Amino acid sequence: MPEQPNGQNIARVYSEQAKSYIDFAPTSFSWQFIEKPAFDRHLRDLCRPQVRVLDAGCGSGRIIEHLINNGIQPDNVTGVDISQNMLDEARKKLPEVKLIQADLVDADLPTNHFDLITAAMVFHYLDEEGLKRMMANFHKWLKSDGVLFYVTTHPIRIVNDNLSLYQKRGWRNEKTPWGSETPFFHRTTADFINETISAGFTIDMIDEPDVAKEGERTNPEEYSKYTSFGASRLVVRARKV
Repeated sequence: MPEQPNGQNIARVYSEQAKSYIDFAPTSFSWQFIEKPAFDRHLRDLCRPQVRVLDAGCGSGRIIEHLINNGIQPDNVTGVDISQNMLDEARKKLPEVKLIQADLVDADLPTNHFDLITAAMVFHYLDEEGLKRMMANFHKWLKSDGVLFYVTTHPIRIVNDNLSLYQKRGWRNEKTPWGSETPFFHRTTADFINETISAGFTIDMIDEPDVAKEGERTNPEEYSKYTSFGASRLVVRARKV
């Protein structure tokens, strides 16, 4: 069992891995054929210039760039990440976006301010208490009727080779697709859903997206790998009530 990481450890991990991740992220198979199509399907109605967006765990800015390309006004976007190296890279291509270095568990952002919060591949860095606090922050920072949209590794993907481990919550080390290791907190699908509801959200949509068929033509090996998991990503759209 790996040692439980804290915010400083996560920041160090991603600072050390920043170059590898930055090189990997734009053409990542899962981004092109699972995550980006999910954003397009489920957030098309919110891609308007006046919508205020927080991208939580923005990394090098991949999601922000995609949202701007689909109609969000850059100066209405805020990105927060724990890694300064990632933000430095994001700033090169997103000079009009407000970028903040902070741990989202205790970040100080305006209350009732955002129309949309996106969080992709972030929650596995949080234990039970960390996820509770982050969900509470998201609820606080969103306007009434604001939308939380998150994408995370599907829990079944992590235990795909041994389903008896599904209920064994806790920290483990997982290999990343950019060739390193990262701390990962495994929880069940029910944990995600219940934590979202407990924070005061109404869930509008849950998706376990298929891999886009175009991925099979582009990279048959990666397509075969991702389709073998059964479900690779869990996608949730929820609303503040």
